[in-house]
Amino acid sequence: MALRAAAQGVSSRRSASGVEEHYAERASSSILLVYDGRRLEPGLERILLSTLERAYADLAQDFGSGPVEKIVVVVYAERDFQASTLAPAWADGVFDGRVRVPARGITGVTPELLSVLKHEMTHSFVHFRAKGRAPTWLQEGLAQVEEGKSSAPSASALAGAYAARGTFALSSLEGGFTGFSAAQARGSYAVSLAAVEMLKDTRGFGAVAHLLDRLGEGLGVEEAMRETLRADYARLESDLADWLRRRAR
Repeated sequence: MALRAAAQGVSSRRSASGVEEHYAERASSSILLVYDGRRLEPGLERILLSTLERAYADLAQDFGSGPVEKIVVVVYAERDFQASTLAPAWADGVFDGRVRVPARGITGVTPELLSVLKHEMTHSFVHFRAKGRAPTWLQEGLAQVEEGKSSAPSASALAGAYAARGTFALSSLEGGFTGFSAAQARGSYAVSLAAVEMLKDTRGFGAVAHLLDRLGEGLGVEEAMRETLRADYARLESDLADWLRRRAR
């Protein structure tokens, strides 16, 4: 499983500012692309921008609306990405108010790059909708769903882990994942994806979007969950375990 990084703090924005001073920019109606012109083949920025606009349109259709301001997408040289974002080694991208991804020798828009971009752009939509108050498991679950991932391959293992421990520890995944080891992150992303897939399947995307709205209005996580999903963490985990057992058959 390729891993993405969730939201990071202001420090990464500060460390990135010096690197970006010499970057080029190209804008569309919804996206501001900031990139190292020395690292991209001529004309590739137009392809990237067109791809980002299509991804934005897909996300806007699912969420019903998008951020008021343009989404800023910064494409770095590999070395600049690590130095500027302070991202964990396992991260393919970062969202800290801006989408930040490493170029890694981009010569075109591969399916993997599109997945990374769509994942990180989803954080912009969630951040806007919930005003930065969405728990990380919800952010990362939605981002993985939007990039096209499925929890089916891990359903049996997750159901078995719940049977052994009696919990998915979702409430402990409200904070960021960036301090996790690769193994911890992998498990946290898997649980987050399964939880959001289950909610979409059993409550519908509208209920999940309403949850984001209520979080944005200042409700606590469980309070918002009770109002929109008719569940607290215990009920959510029980429903998730049942859903995974059915998928694992």
